[in-house]
Amino acid sequence: MRHSSFSERALHMAFRRMERRTALSWHKELSLSADTIRLAVIGTGIIGDSVLVPWLLEQMQNMDLARLAGDAFSMITGVDIAVAEMEGAGPEGYDAVPNDDPEDGNVAMDPYEELPCPSFERITAWWNKNRGSYPNGLRHLQGKPITEDHLQYVLKTGRQRNRAAAALELAMMKPGQPLFEVRAPASRQCNGVTG
Repeated sequence: MRHSSFSERALHMAFRRMERRTALSWHKELSLSADTIRLAVIGTGIIGDSVLVPWLLEQMQNMDLARLAGDAFSMITGVDIAVAEMEGAGPEGYDAVPNDDPEDGNVAMDPYEELPCPSFERITAWWNKNRGSYPNGLRHLQGKPITEDHLQYVLKTGRQRNRAAAALELAMMKPGQPLFEVRAPASRQCNGVTG
């Protein structure tokens, strides 16, 4: 797979349109390469199938992927890692932001830097206790199977990433309906959400 600046945006569309078996196959392929494993982690939250959560938990042990894995876990389960006090400290000396080395050409900030770093142990314990609430084979968003009513609820109450996901899902569910704009705060847009 060739890397493109549009890879992540394309992933959001493709995984939502794919049949489950095809999406899981693509996910596996993406997870096998160091060049595309970040896309696989992001894709886990898009696919929303709890069958991928054990793999996602493994990725939380890799500090380069932990925040992304925590975000994907939250997309599936609806658990807010910070509110549920499931944050981890991360390893000492780990710095995800670019360094001060003038020889290092990598100066891009990680767009996921603001996400909480998950505690592998706390999240694994929570998952072992609650996994029965998330049946395999169903797509979940924010802790519930994807339905039109739930997507409307996420548009009204969710955080930015969740609202963007719900808007895409709704647009795909109702061809011809425009994509709901989610860049303004949810409280200002509630009147625009239709049932």
